[in-house]
Amino acid sequence: MQNKKISTAIGTIVILIVAVTVGMLVWKIEKNQPIVEQPQKIVNIKKQETPPEINKQNNQNVPEGEEFPSILAEPNMSMEDIVKQLIFKRSPEWEIKNYSISVTVETNQENHAIGRFIYDNNKKEHHNTAEGIWFAAKEDQSWTLVGTSYTGYWGICQDFKKYKFPTNMIPDCWDIEKNILIDTTNTIKFYTSGFTKSDKTEIIKSFLDHYKKTYQGSEGRDFYLNKDLYLKIDKSTDKYFKGRILIGGIENHSTPYTLAVKENEQWKILLQSQDIPLCSIVEPYKFPSEIVDKCYDEINKKEKDIN
Repeated sequence: MQNKKISTAIGTIVILIVAVTVGMLVWKIEKNQPIVEQPQKIVNIKKQETPPEINKQNNQNVPEGEEFPSILAEPNMSMEDIVKQLIFKRSPEWEIKNYSISVTVETNQENHAIGRFIYDNNKKEHHNTAEGIWFAAKEDQSWTLVGTSYTGYWGICQDFKKYKFPTNMIPDCWDIEKNILIDTTNTIKFYTSGFTKSDKTEIIKSFLDHYKKTYQGSEGRDFYLNKDLYLKIDKSTDKYFKGRILIGGIENHSTPYTLAVKENEQWKILLQSQDIPLCSIVEPYKFPSEIVDKCYDEINKKEKDIN
């Protein structure tokens, strides 16, 4: 009888242990289960329509332009008038805000044309004016604005190909598929001031020398080293240069601009910056206003026009 009581007691203890273990296991399983949300009732709320006059006001505030605007060339329309209308179609807010645009034609080969434009917002306060390059193509009596650039001769390679630009009218362009800059061989065509293809190579070499000396020992000083570099020309003459150094595979419009001058047949890098250059840097080298139009006068603490 005593042995039976002992076994019964042991059996009871075993049952309790199993029960506790199973309970803990179930609790853990339930704890780790994902929470299943109850299905929610979807209520369709009809969007309130905006009155036409409100839409018109909103469109004036945030106008949308056409990427490749086209217009039919009417009889007696000049190329300048055609391009002006195309630019307004691409940037309709300019027309709404009464910007003035002047257009010049540099090259017109029947179905393709290139030139410059200057826009002016005509405001006394916050006055803004800038010069750009335009590219246009003609098909079935309609002209299409293929591209505009505010950094000299520059565009998208695929756009030039799409609109069948002749080889001699394609400038430096960005290949959006390969993600590289295609370096034009037509420097005489696009840089008539005497700037040549060899000048591009020499400026890059001078830039690397300048970069090594300037940032020697600094953290990240190898940023431009051992990489494919490309020269993006904003403005140039045979002795002066303003542009940007791009790293292969990167198109970065915020890249600091570079100023260079040619002395004794050698290009010298003077500055790499995103700010207005100091007058003390550019004035000794007599930079022409078409390359650098303003500088900062450190003595008088204000900007100064370069004549």
